[in-house]
Amino acid sequence: MLAVVSNAIGVSREGSRWIGKAPNFPQGDFGGVWVTTSAGDASEPAMVYYSNEMAKHRKTTPVVHASTTNTKTRETSAPKWQTAVLVASLVLNGVMAILLYGQYRVARDTLERSERPYVLSESAFWRNGTSEAVVFIKNSGKTPAMRNETQIHFMATTDRSDSFRLDWGHMLPAFSSADLAPGASYTTPALTRLSPDQASDVLKGIAVAYVYGTTRYLDGFGKAWSEKYCWTFDATKSQTFLTCPRWAIQD
Repeated sequence: MLAVVSNAIGVSREGSRWIGKAPNFPQGDFGGVWVTTSAGDASEPAMVYYSNEMAKHRKTTPVVHASTTNTKTRETSAPKWQTAVLVASLVLNGVMAILLYGQYRVARDTLERSERPYVLSESAFWRNGTSEAVVFIKNSGKTPAMRNETQIHFMATTDRSDSFRLDWGHMLPAFSSADLAPGASYTTPALTRLSPDQASDVLKGIAVAYVYGTTRYLDGFGKAWSEKYCWTFDATKSQTFLTCPRWAIQD
C-alpha cells in the first residue's frame, strides 16, 4: 500500500530504504524507498508503503526527522547575513563616533583659542633713570586669566656675540598671583637693579640691557598657559626698549 507521508517521524535509512512511524497511519511502522524529486534531491522520502515486516529489520542507530533538513539549512543560513549586518553596523557606528569625536575636539580647540585669555607683555620702559626697568602686561583675550603669576629678570651685558643666550633657568620666583579680567593690565618692575656703572654703559651703547620673564595663568577651561616675553635696550639702535630677537626667547 502506497501513501504520501509528509509528516513522518522517527525515520531511519537502511540502504535504499527507510523506516519510521507515520502518525496518520494507526498501523504504526512503515517502510519505503527513497524517491528522487525533480530537483534531484533524495534527502527526504516522498512516497512510502506499509510494511510491518520492514520494521523488524530497523536498525537501532539514532534517527533524524527527514523533514527538518531544509529547515535547519534555513535556520543556520539566516544568522550569517544577520551577523554581517551587525558587524557592518558596529564598524559604521565606530567610524561615526571617531569622526564626531574629532569634530568635537576641533570645535573645542577653536573655542578655546578664540575665547581664551592672552596675558602678554606689550611694552617695557625705564623708571628712575636707567637703573630700573618696568614691564607693561595686559590680558588681550576675551575671558579672565585666573591665578596670573609674573616672573621678571633684568640684566645688562657687554657680550654682543651670536653665541650669547639669556639664562631662563635661574629666574626669581613669581611675586604675584591674581585674576586678570579681559582688557585689564598692570605694570611690573624688575626686582633687580643696574649698578651706576652698568647703567652708564647702557646709555653709552657699550652694554645691552635685557628685561625678560614669563606669565603663567589658567583659562576658563582650567588649562594652564605660559607666555614668555623679552625686551632689550640697545642705545646704538634705539632709545626705547625693543622686542628681543627670536634666539633670545629660546631656553
